Amino acid sequence: MHCNKKGILIITAWLMILLAGCSRKQAVLANIGSKTITSADFAERLKQLPPQYQALIKSEAEKKTMLDALVKEQLIVQEAKERNLDQEKAIQAKINMIVDQILLEEMVKRVRESQLKPSEAEAKNYYDQHKSEFVGRERIKVAHILVKEKAQAEQVLAQLKKGADFAQVAKKYSIDSNSNKSGGEMDYFGQGDMVPDFEKGAFLLTTPGQISESVKTVFGYHIIKLLDRKAAGERSFAEAKPEIEQSVEKNKFDQWIEGLKKKWHVKINYDKLPEINIAGAPAASNSEGVK
Repeated sequence: MHCNKKGILIITAWLMILLAGCSRKQAVLANIGSKTITSADFAERLKQLPPQYQALIKSEAEKKTMLDALVKEQLIVQEAKERNLDQEKAIQAKINMIVDQILLEEMVKRVRESQLKPSEAEAKNYYDQHKSEFVGRERIKVAHILVKEKAQAEQVLAQLKKGADFAQVAKKYSIDSNSNKSGGEMDYFGQGDMVPDFEKGAFLLTTPGQISESVKTVFGYHIIKLLDRKAAGERSFAEAKPEIEQSVEKNKFDQWIEGLKKKWHVKINYDKLPEINIAGAPAASNSEGVK
């Protein structure tokens, strides 16, 4: 058998590159007894932080602070293990609960991604069979001008009654920064979506173009103009799709759970619940008590 020296050298070189890459990825940042903290551990812990905190760990000083915190954690954990805290029954129960929670979340995540996501056909079929569930409320679209004082509201209203352009007046006087740049226009809304006084004044308007008297709310004084009304009625598939997908996913999840109950031969003894005494809860009594 002939050895290809060139081939061996190439393989060796590749192995050295790969090992060098691994050592860079797994650089040891700290040793705490038998425990090591690697750069990969550091990066993983960083990923677990909320985005706003991740953004703070940029400079060497900030990285050093985080590494010091990880070392302190491990010092305490190592001390706890030396004292056999992890062998105590109460601690073991807590550990098992955490493990169960992690497994539960990961299992649900994987099942949602692989089995529960509804197809377009499933969503459309659900919509066709439950159209009566997807009925929208009456909604209106208005523009408004908001000012602080009643006297100013009356002055604005007087200008509008003389024929001033509502959108231009809103841009000039309205203190509502969310709508004044668009001439006071707001998105469609239904009853229950806005503060009661504003909503009442808006829904009293019946004809597009109609303008209200001044309406007082906690924000100030509003002059409201009705732009459009949409009557209550059946919502389209596109409008209802997000809710449909949630319903289909829930149904599929419930079916999956029922399948697991059969697979694992579940038996539930609800009749035993009265035997459970919860600390701090009032004791159960058969008497009717004082009326």
